[in-house]
Amino acid sequence: MARRHPTATWRRARKVALLSSAAVAVAVGALTVWSLQRSAADGAGHLEDGLALTGRGETGAAEHELREARRSFRAGRAHLERWWLRPARRIPLLDRQVAGAAALFETGEDLSATALATAQRAGPERLRLGGGLLDLDGVRELGDALEEASRSLERADRRLADAGRGFLVPFLDGALVDARARVRSGLGDARTAVLAARLVPALFGEAGPRRYFLAVQTPAESRASGGIAGSFGELTFDGGRVRLERIGRSRDLNLGGHPPGRTLDGPPDYVARYGRFRPERSWQNVTMSPDFPSVARVIEQLYPQSGGRHVDGVISVDPIALAALLRVTGPVRVPEWPDPLSAGNAADVLLRHQYTRFPGAERVDFLESTAKAVFDRLSNATVPSPGALMRALAPVVRGRHLQLHSTRPEEQQLFALIGADGAMPAVRGDFLSVVVQNAGGNKLDAFLHRAIRYHVTVDPDTGRTEADAVVRLESTAPGSGLPPAVIGNFGPRPANPGDNPLYLSIYSPLTLRRAALDGHPLLMESERELERNVFSAFVTVPAGGAVTVTVRLAGSLPAGDTYRLDVSRQPTAAPDDLELTVRAPGRKVVASRGFAPGQAAGTARLRLASGRTFEVDLE
Repeated sequence: MARRHPTATWRRARKVALLSSAAVAVAVGALTVWSLQRSAADGAGHLEDGLALTGRGETGAAEHELREARRSFRAGRAHLERWWLRPARRIPLLDRQVAGAAALFETGEDLSATALATAQRAGPERLRLGGGLLDLDGVRELGDALEEASRSLERADRRLADAGRGFLVPFLDGALVDARARVRSGLGDARTAVLAARLVPALFGEAGPRRYFLAVQTPAESRASGGIAGSFGELTFDGGRVRLERIGRSRDLNLGGHPPGRTLDGPPDYVARYGRFRPERSWQNVTMSPDFPSVARVIEQLYPQSGGRHVDGVISVDPIALAALLRVTGPVRVPEWPDPLSAGNAADVLLRHQYTRFPGAERVDFLESTAKAVFDRLSNATVPSPGALMRALAPVVRGRHLQLHSTRPEEQQLFALIGADGAMPAVRGDFLSVVVQNAGGNKLDAFLHRAIRYHVTVDPDTGRTEADAVVRLESTAPGSGLPPAVIGNFGPRPANPGDNPLYLSIYSPLTLRRAALDGHPLLMESERELERNVFSAFVTVPAGGAVTVTVRLAGSLPAGDTYRLDVSRQPTAAPDDLELTVRAPGRKVVASRGFAPGQAAGTARLRLASGRTFEVDLE
């Protein structure tokens, strides 16, 4: 029997050993990467909790969670640097998995450390508005911390992008994609926060006094940007200190200055559409545009001509926004009202009950007293952290109950970024907005409920679109038993007590084919405003009754496999009921944005309290 050559035996043994070692390295590497999911999940959970606590101003608890997050991510990264994983880093494909996991842990550790430093360097006690004074040094310190956070997020974005290249096992690939999406979202927020921290000192009068016109609108008598500005004030910001220096009523502005000599020369769309309502003589009509920047520019132009001074911007609030501010400041007492006004009752009192308790001039005094009490409290109390303030005001900002404008473009850009500018959004596909304006000089819109159905059929190949917009306006107001200021009619159109004459407008990029009021043909005027069509008519909603306006629209939208609808909502006393149905013959409709989970494809039914974007994919 022949003996095997020793060299061949050793070669075979070495191959077996190498294959065994490779198999062990692959197994160890794969098991290690898989087992580290728990560390990554723990770190992510602590990081999210820490960021949430930071936003709520709970600095001590936030620092604990952020330290735990940093510890979890650091432990995971250290585990990947153990000696027994070194062979895995030299094996194709497996090295990508180890590198991807390492990128996740390194990113988490970096972000946790940055968040911890931000919480420590700019605690909420430095940023609270107390005694009418904002600590501008604290704001600048926060800006420096946010700059570092933004740079950290940029590094994380690049690191995760590099780690995501090449083949990765599904769970690791998904983790990297999810982490990068969160980082990119956070990066956008961080850049906005950096801009805010840079501009807030100037807004609060760091370089000299800033004066802002305060418009107190009431949706009980509707206008397109909210309601008539029955009361107004002047807010002064000087060196971080906030003061309400003047408060009055729209009648004062109507009579102020030299009324016959006032001029209104812009914006062009505003003048073309609303100049006939003479807003330069009647301040009750200044807020007729649905685009708040247009309204604010008119206010900034007319206020000095109406007995006022030059202002640096406009702040608009309504009863719903005042109620949100009371959630921050706590209740206030107003001499004319028996109970404290709070976040729970202020909106209802200011929209409805005040009109029955104060049928005459006392009501105007009560409105002035309420606005003064709220802003005095805001100026003198110590309000919570910026995060708590933002959480309280976010819903009213989204619903346009609080709107901001600045005469300086960079500051106006900030208001747009945070969604507080109240601008009519650009047309980027289909668009719908329903606007009503009170034509009776009463307060019946506090009793108005709107239901909107929008049924659209689209051809994605050609962009051809047909839509039916059905608007039902229902009033729960009685025809008697309330003061004339509430249910009377003082406009040019005759109506019985409790009947609500309205100027209805529907905005769309499509063209009008036909319109009907309760099944009968309705003649609507057709105009252009803000780069879209607007169709309008006067309608009267009877006391305790309803009317239905149906509009057939048609036209061409950009062709493509995604249908987009932006719904812009007027700030009203009550949310709208919206029903949306999208059809595309021969295509499968898949809801992808704006639809609640579980809703049928292309169908949405919801209570609409703010503007919303809907998208469907047409497969």
